[in-house]
Amino acid sequence: FKVRDVESININIDFEGLNYFKARRNALGPSSLQGEEPYKKVTIDWREDQLRGKMKLKGLGPDHRDHPTKWSFAISLKGDDSFLGMNRFSIHHPKTRDYQGECLYSKILIDNGDLAARCEFIEVSINGESIGVMTATERVSKNLLEMQGRKEGNIFRPSYEDMWKDLGRAAQFKRSIKNPAASKSFQLHTEAHALNRLLTPLEVYGSGKLSESDELTKQYSVAIGLWEGMLSGHLRPSDIFDIESTARIIAATFAVGNFHSLQTHNIKLYFNPLTYKFEILPTDAVFGRSPSPRYLPPNGLGYIWGILVSDRELYRELLEQINLLVQRHAAEGSPFGADFSIIESQYLDVLRPEFPFIVPHNTETFGRRFDTHLKALTSNTFFLDYAPLDHTTVFAAHPDFDLGNPVFASFYNTPEGIVIRVINRYSFPMKVDGYELEYFDSTEVLRKSFEMSDIEVPATMHGIGESGSRVAGEVSISVPTVSGIERLKLLLSSEDNSRSYSANVSAYPAPVKTHVLSPSDLGEILETHQFFKLNTTSKVLTIPSGKWRITTFIKPPPGYGLIVEAGAELLFDANAGFLLRGPIRVLGSPQNSVTFSGYGGAKWRGISLINSNYWSHGQRSSLKNTVISGTRNAAYGPWEITGGVTFYKSDVDIISSTISGTEAEDALNIVHSDFTLVDAMISDTRSDAFDGDFSVGRIVNSTFARVGGDAIDFSGSEIDVEDSKFFTVADKAVSVGEQSSLTGRQLRIVDVGTGIVSKDGSQTRVDGVTFGKTQHYEVMAYSKKPQYGPAMLFVDNALADQKIRSIAQKKSTLRLNGETTPTQKLNVDALYDGYMAK
Repeated sequence: FKVRDVESININIDFEGLNYFKARRNALGPSSLQGEEPYKKVTIDWREDQLRGKMKLKGLGPDHRDHPTKWSFAISLKGDDSFLGMNRFSIHHPKTRDYQGECLYSKILIDNGDLAARCEFIEVSINGESIGVMTATERVSKNLLEMQGRKEGNIFRPSYEDMWKDLGRAAQFKRSIKNPAASKSFQLHTEAHALNRLLTPLEVYGSGKLSESDELTKQYSVAIGLWEGMLSGHLRPSDIFDIESTARIIAATFAVGNFHSLQTHNIKLYFNPLTYKFEILPTDAVFGRSPSPRYLPPNGLGYIWGILVSDRELYRELLEQINLLVQRHAAEGSPFGADFSIIESQYLDVLRPEFPFIVPHNTETFGRRFDTHLKALTSNTFFLDYAPLDHTTVFAAHPDFDLGNPVFASFYNTPEGIVIRVINRYSFPMKVDGYELEYFDSTEVLRKSFEMSDIEVPATMHGIGESGSRVAGEVSISVPTVSGIERLKLLLSSEDNSRSYSANVSAYPAPVKTHVLSPSDLGEILETHQFFKLNTTSKVLTIPSGKWRITTFIKPPPGYGLIVEAGAELLFDANAGFLLRGPIRVLGSPQNSVTFSGYGGAKWRGISLINSNYWSHGQRSSLKNTVISGTRNAAYGPWEITGGVTFYKSDVDIISSTISGTEAEDALNIVHSDFTLVDAMISDTRSDAFDGDFSVGRIVNSTFARVGGDAIDFSGSEIDVEDSKFFTVADKAVSVGEQSSLTGRQLRIVDVGTGIVSKDGSQTRVDGVTFGKTQHYEVMAYSKKPQYGPAMLFVDNALADQKIRSIAQKKSTLRLNGETTPTQKLNVDALYDGYMAK
């Protein structure tokens, strides 16, 4: 982009709201912002639109408000309104995040396929008065996930509501300590505990919406159980984190030379509902300029590093990713590619008219950073050099200091009763004296108190356990089951009884000891299904020709592939299926196909491949002359996805094969993968036949028939469709959405609800299509999700048994046989509440 292309917005706010912000900013002075600030209504003029929303002050430190006009604000837009595809974003002075550094870091991560807050530089005015260039950064939302190719899922953060209050109280108390050594010791001690976010519970964004979704509620409990299981030492980080993404983000962050974005209180954690693993979402990024990285902190903020890098598998991948960056730097002059300096110069073109003294980053610093630290990284001593300091001074020396909330307490239910978990925040033991309970008993709220003795919550010291677990003073207390709990409060005291405390106890999922998708034991697979052949050298399970019954849901270890030989007939029990983290090769032939179906007509749990590209180092899967019938969606325990046959980050070729009779939401779901579908048929589906998300692929000479939803439906994908047929489709034959690109040639579409739809920023071009018996419109272009923008659809050489009906929403473009369809207002919500409803 160039300077003239920078977006401009004008924020309209009433007199009362603006005066509130001014008074609040002046009252804060150099103090940090603590707690939630109130929103004020605003409208935003952008391009030809006026966006509705609300705005509040943001930013903890005074650097967010020390400029006369460039204060930091959080903005949330109303309804479907969005700005540059963002419905929640913040604006702040570019200097608060190293000017161009924040946007460079964001672009690096997103280009790698990892999660990051999108970042733009924009011109901002408030009530018509310019405040100059500001950084606009996306805030956490469902929209952030969707725009970056992720399924809707929970996003968490370690709670830090108390952190800044604790640090503020400690700083104020420290000023009353006259002895410099004691003052310094107190400061380090309180900082270490206040900043140790691994002692705190995870918070989920949008917690109020959990009750609206059974799936999100289920995933919430699983995610926290896994997180707590890791912190308790039952699970490894590689069990619960996406290894490749986590390592790639750490490697990129090391290369840019500043770990501020990955401090524990700055990270967000997305729980991917397909993989049931966390992906890191870094925030508050800064670029480093010296060879030694900054913000590898000597206090509680660094504890997440001790845990992650203690995992051998994750650390091995980290070294692989760093080596890739080193090689790219040697070949292209930057670990982030030859165009790094070009991109940075474009950002500087925007910033320098207002900030003329900003200098670009010296790409030679990347090389010096690698040279300085690569040896320590290879020997796994780099992070050890930044181990948290050991502080042993205890608060008993400062009896007047207000500890705030000294413990985090939670409870969960078991068949035997209630378990209360108590985690000590400080480095001296506490005593549990009892608890108070309020509960609803059919007609009234009852209150009871219970005394306890001889229960001690051990001190929490510092560091990381040998297994990579959190080091915490923790105790679990079992109490009788009570239904209808309204409030539970724990009563505590210091060891010498000089102080008494109370802590509210909240419901919180229990730690788990195994991942729900942990691999099946190979010995058990072979014992239960003795027809399998195992080659441990090549990590392949083989099913020979013959008729075989599959009775369990089989999950081989990551990296193990599956070969099914020609002539195999597999019959699955109702809850049986395959979950593979390696490639599948089905070797059917025209004379000797391979079949997958339900035993006794059962609807079975299908075939799912997850992250095969990573575990198999890019080996493609292939299904040849394969017949798959009678699936329902894949599920195992709480894990449940929409596809009967699913490929996630698992490239595949499906040739001369059929999928039929599924009850799943998607008969075939391909996500973040490269695929070919040749001479294939998908038929007799309850809902969609083929749903492709964020993928690249070709469909050739294939047929989609008797489909209960959409025949082919794409989001964020690049697709080529040729010589293919669509018969008896209840909804859309071809649906192209979420900034997809589709090219079609020689299509036949007969007896469908709607023919071809291009929507939400997509570009669709079809040359040669025959329509017949279309119920509604043959071609449509519109925007269902305004954040993606208008759509384009160009259809040439189209024929039909009647007049071809077309409709184009305002701002979208539709050209049919060389003629442009006039645009009109279109109530898209009514469409999807009506005949396009599912």
